[in-house]
Order: sequence, then C-alpha cells, then structure tokens
Amino acid sequence: MTAADKNLDEKMELTVARLLNMGLLISTLVIVFGGILLISEQGSTPIDFKTLQGEPLTLASIPTIALAAVSLDARAVIEIGLLLLVATPVARVALSLILFWRKADYLYVGITGAVLAILLFAVSGNH
Repeated sequence: MTAADKNLDEKMELTVARLLNMGLLISTLVIVFGGILLISEQGSTPIDFKTLQGEPLTLASIPTIALAAVSLDARAVIEIGLLLLVATPVARVALSLILFWRKADYLYVGITGAVLAILLFAVSGNH
C-alpha cells in the first residue's frame, strides 16, 4: 500500500466518521426537541396505564410524519429524530459506496452495493 493509498483510506474513514457523528448529533437534537415539546404539551397530563393506545394515523407513514412534524406535533418530531437515527447507518453505507467508487475499488463497490440494497429492502417494509 502506497502512502497515497493510505492517505486516501484515512480521508475515507474520517469522512465516514463525520457522517456518523453528524447523524447521531442531529437525530439526538431532534429527539430532545420533540421530548421538550411533548413535555410542554402533555407534561401535566396523568398517564392512563389501563388503556393502551396505538399511534395515530398521522404517524403511520413517513410523509404523514413529516407533515405532522412541520406543524410541531411532538410525537412526529420524535419520530423524525428516530427516522434520522435509523437513516444514519444507511447513509454511511451509501457514502462508502460512493467513496469506493471514487477510489475505483470495484470489489468493494459490489459488496457495498449489495449491502445497501439489502438495507434499503429491509427498511422499505415491502416484504
């Protein structure tokens, strides 16, 4: 391995690490913001443990969650934060695919592409 290859590998690792850190930070901030909204909206409401309630239909799909989050629905904001948290490792794999492509490491492009396809299939819910 040449010094240039080692330098490129280090840059790739740093880029991926930054993506993971930013994804975690942003998702955490969104979840905390949603939690603050939830406490301010319902903090004094007693919890009824006798009746279990499912999520409302506004939180049944990503588009409806996004619409509800824009209107600052606390649960939807928390859901967006959780979706961002789940999307972070998927984005890491997608970034790795791009970086391997730029590096012309086509074996890893194929492997990473297969992993990305499996991840996207798994999170799509179409199975």
